[in-house]
Amino acid sequence: MTGIDQETRRLKFGQDPEEEALRWITRSTSGEMSDAEIRAFERWRQDPENARYYAEVESILGDMDRAVRPPDNVVQLRHRPRQLANWGRRFAAMAAGIAAMAVIGQQYLTVWQYDHATQGAARGHAELADGSKVELNTGSAIDIDYRGNERRVTLARGEAFFDVKRDPSRPFVIGAGAGEVRVLGTAFSVKREGDGARVTVIRGKVRVSAGGSHVDLTPNQQVAFGRGRNGAVAGVNAGELLSWSRGFLVFRGRPLAQVVAEIDRYYPGMIMLRNDRAGQRRIDAVVHLDRIDQWIERLEDSQNVTATRLPGVVIIS
Repeated sequence: MTGIDQETRRLKFGQDPEEEALRWITRSTSGEMSDAEIRAFERWRQDPENARYYAEVESILGDMDRAVRPPDNVVQLRHRPRQLANWGRRFAAMAAGIAAMAVIGQQYLTVWQYDHATQGAARGHAELADGSKVELNTGSAIDIDYRGNERRVTLARGEAFFDVKRDPSRPFVIGAGAGEVRVLGTAFSVKREGDGARVTVIRGKVRVSAGGSHVDLTPNQQVAFGRGRNGAVAGVNAGELLSWSRGFLVFRGRPLAQVVAEIDRYYPGMIMLRNDRAGQRRIDAVVHLDRIDQWIERLEDSQNVTATRLPGVVIIS
């Protein structure tokens, strides 16, 4: 048995099938395979099971490539003329400085210009000067402006849950797009949606104003507003909708595809669901946001799916 045959046998019986297929894909696309390796690869892929795993992993990598591919209006430079190589090295130092400035600028636009902000899968908590508390959902930002007779917070993006300290002499006001929410002491959330927002009350009473009109909300009520209008008040289960502010999510009768999409925003990586049939199943779930991996493990048993873990991504199939 040749060294290559021994390596092929070790790969086949010594590794997980997906890892085995991933290794062959990596090697076969490197442009450095020897003739002996090519023959070994072809023999390996003649096994129907190996061929199936190879096709599945190849498809997954294709999905990931499309997910991170730059927009159509971005031109990728694929080749560098040999005569420009030296100039390119000099330019690289300049480009590194420009790139650092771009990163700093992006940080300012998304985080630093606000009093409190979250990015990525992170959530945040802030205790304000008057004792009021704010929980920031992922991708959220607020500015705080406390003055003599008013406490004002601007929700620039995302969603925030407010537990407001009562002070009748200093109303608490949240500005969000084309409207505002005014309270004395209560607990509620405001979620930006375009030029407006969606307000949900879990305790107390708030007044939502937009376009010259207003509506009052009490516990388990919700309203959405946009530029120049207030929507209809709806009854909701505020405890479930705002459970993220307490560190978990509650789902009742929701398609698995929707559940995974919502959980993905809180996961420090990417979760991909590649099983359409399983995605249509309606499930009940309570997911602790600090234990998402444990929920995925339980999902494998309860829904007969398989979770494949690769660096930075979990594929559920």
